[in-house]
Amino acid sequence: MKGEVRVLAARRFYNFTGDAIQVAAFALSDIQQLFRSAFEFQTPPLQGAVAQGGVIQVGGPAFTFQSGRFSTKAGPIPIRYISFEPSRLTVDIIGPTAAIEALYRTIREVLDPLTVGGSPVIVGEAARFEDVSELTVQLDIDLVKLVDPRAYEIAEKRLPRDSDQSLAMTLRLEVVNPNEAYPGGGGVAQQHLLQVRAGTRPADRVVFTLAPLGTEAHTDYLRDLERAVAGVAPARGRSLVGPGRRARLRKSR
Repeated sequence: MKGEVRVLAARRFYNFTGDAIQVAAFALSDIQQLFRSAFEFQTPPLQGAVAQGGVIQVGGPAFTFQSGRFSTKAGPIPIRYISFEPSRLTVDIIGPTAAIEALYRTIREVLDPLTVGGSPVIVGEAARFEDVSELTVQLDIDLVKLVDPRAYEIAEKRLPRDSDQSLAMTLRLEVVNPNEAYPGGGGVAQQHLLQVRAGTRPADRVVFTLAPLGTEAHTDYLRDLERAVAGVAPARGRSLVGPGRRARLRKSR
């Protein structure tokens, strides 16, 4: 990869057991104001939750705070969203996934002393979490190298286009249950998307990539794709496939 890997978003979904979060607490002006002040949110929260793709789905028992920030030793990190649902807390930042855990702990420090109706705003700790990240980077390879060249050659010959047009490659992989009916692209929660970055030319090799990985693991994954195309053995990474995948995710980068 050439140049800097730019983080567009790092998102973590903290999943709790049962209705561990009193979402209605964030409708109270004093709690709302305290939370906004702690993370410098400029506007009141929206009633809605953040989906896997980072889009806010308006409505339902959820509140989402947008456009804040928090301080780290490396400097301030922008917060895109913090979203509360009855059994899920979502944190979305423009920065490395490694910074999310510190932000989560600060969220708990702000909320844990508070009670509503004699009960804490959040009960217990998350049972597990899932990471998603969005990056943009310039690759050393063309995306077409990720498919069989014979298949691409057929597409080049058969698909109609003007003489000054070419084919732009998009790779999309989805995590599905093979024993269940396919839900369609919009219904697949976890997916990997790799495509030409909007506003650039395919020849520039600048891509947008989304994956169910933390930012560091996501970057390593892209490097291994490049190594595979070059015929070089990939780095020895930790597998996230199998019955223990959720447990390993708790220790992932």
